[in-house]
Amino acid sequence: MTSRGSKVKPLNLLKEKDFALLLTGQFLSALGDKLHYVALGVLIYRLTGSALEVGKMTLATFLPYLLFGLIAGAYVDR
Repeated sequence: MTSRGSKVKPLNLLKEKDFALLLTGQFLSALGDKLHYVALGVLIYRLTGSALEVGKMTLATFLPYLLFGLIAGAYVDR
C-alpha cells in the first residue's frame, strides 16, 4: 500500500516559527551544557593541577546518569 499524500520536506519545518524557536533553544541549551562541563574540567585542572581530579569530577558528573538511567530504564520497561 502506498500513500499519495503530499510530500513533506524536513527543511520546511524550519519555516514554522515555533519549531525554529524550539530547535534553537534546544541547541543553545545543549551547547551550554557541554561548555559547562569543559569549563568545570579546566577550572579543576587549574586549581589542582591533577588530571586525576578532572577524571573524578567527570565520573561524579556522569555516574548518576548511568546508575539511575539503568534503574529507571528497567523500571519503565516493565
